[in-house]
Amino acid sequence: MSDHTHDSDSIYHLFFSHPGMVIDLLMAFLAPELLKELHLHGLRRHNTKFTALLGQRRRSDIVWEIPTRQGTSIFLLLLLEFQSEVEEWMALRVDVYTGLLYQQLVEERKLKASAGLPPVLAINLYNGEHRWNAATSVRELIRLPEGTSLWNFQPEMRY
Repeated sequence: MSDHTHDSDSIYHLFFSHPGMVIDLLMAFLAPELLKELHLHGLRRHNTKFTALLGQRRRSDIVWEIPTRQGTSIFLLLLLEFQSEVEEWMALRVDVYTGLLYQQLVEERKLKASAGLPPVLAINLYNGEHRWNAATSVRELIRLPEGTSLWNFQPEMRY
C-alpha cells in the first residue's frame, strides 16, 4: 500500500470523524423512510480496535452509534477505503467487522442477552473510477446449488 493510500485513508478518517459530516452523508444517501427512524443528532462515535479470538488486531474504519426514534440504537459501520479498484471480498470483510463489533459490545457488557444484538448499517465508501460491482453479501460469494437446505444456515447481512 503506498504512502498516498495511507494519507488518503487518514483524510477520510478525519473527515468522517466529525458528526456533521456523517449526518450529511446519511441524509444524502439513505432512504427517507430509514432517516425518519433515526435520531441523527444523537450519534456517538465508538472505539473500533477489535481483537479477534486468535489475538489478531483488526480495525474497521469508523463506527457510530445512532439512536432511533423508538429508543433503541443502530450501529453505523463506515468502511473507508481509498482504493481504485473494486474489492471482491468486501462482503466478507463487512461480516468479519460486524462480528467483531458484536463481540466487542458483548465483552464490554454493553449488551444484554434479553435485548439481542443491535442492528448494524454497513456502508462502504468507494471512490474508484469503475462502478462498484462486487458482491454486497457473503451469501453471493457462497457457491451452493439453488434450493439446497444449506441456504438456511448461510449469512445474509448486506452492506
